[in-house]
Amino acid sequence: MALTYPTQFPLPSASGLNSVIDAGIARTDAATDQVQRRVYATMPHSFTMTFVMSLTAFTGWYEWMLNYGFRWFNIPLPTVYAGLANTALSPVTVRLQGPIQTSFLSSNVVRAEVTAESAPGMIARYLAVT
Repeated sequence: MALTYPTQFPLPSASGLNSVIDAGIARTDAATDQVQRRVYATMPHSFTMTFVMSLTAFTGWYEWMLNYGFRWFNIPLPTVYAGLANTALSPVTVRLQGPIQTSFLSSNVVRAEVTAESAPGMIARYLAVT
C-alpha cells in the first residue's frame, strides 16, 4: 500500500508542474514487417514537480523525501485523473526517480525540484472511467 504525502508539506506549484507520457512505441525506418511496435503495455507518466517552501519547512520535507520519496506515495496533483473526477486535484501514486535539486530563492525560501514516475496501475483507474 502506498504512503500518503503529508498534508503539512507544500504541494507542488502549478507553474512548476510538468508531465510527460511515454507512448511506449519503438519505430524503425528499416523495411521490415514491424515498422512500429509497442515496447510495453502501459504508457508511463513522469512528472517534474517544483516545491517552494520556507527553510524551516524544507528541513522536514527533505527528510521525508529521503526516507519515503523513493517508495510509492500518493500526492494530490492536477492531472487527467482530476479532470475525470471534475476536481482541481486528484491523488496520483508516484515515486521519485531522480535527484532532489534545490536552490535558494532568498535566505529563508527554498525551491526543490524532483522528477517522479506514476505507478503503472494508475492507467487502469483512467481506463475504468473512460
